[in-house]
Amino acid sequence: MDVTIFFFDTYAFCEIMAMNPSYREYAKHKNSATSLMNIYEFHYALLEQVPRNLVDRAIQHLQHLCIPITQQDIITASSFRFMNKKSKFSYIDSLGYIMAQRRGMLFLTGDNAFLGMNGVEFIR
Repeated sequence: MDVTIFFFDTYAFCEIMAMNPSYREYAKHKNSATSLMNIYEFHYALLEQVPRNLVDRAIQHLQHLCIPITQQDIITASSFRFMNKKSKFSYIDSLGYIMAQRRGMLFLTGDNAFLGMNGVEFIR
């Protein structure tokens, strides 16, 4: 039985939407989560490609995946980003990675900045 929980980075959502075959199985995965900030970033990315009404509808289907962001998530993500300035992680990527780490989830992404990092499921 697969009990791995994946935290979907915005990159993962974009690849699923683009029907990247490497993400096909992840799109069906029952144990997944994300943050409201990743939904926000994904909504913005979709607005470039899809009519607004379809974007809004797509986002509604992701609401149930959102886990709460805690103050400790923010503090830890800020420290992580500060300590890794050279990697130039975005605020949202830092927050998502830390949320996944703190909850024992695998951070699902194809973002090169995360290649080889602990707790990352890197898929291209």
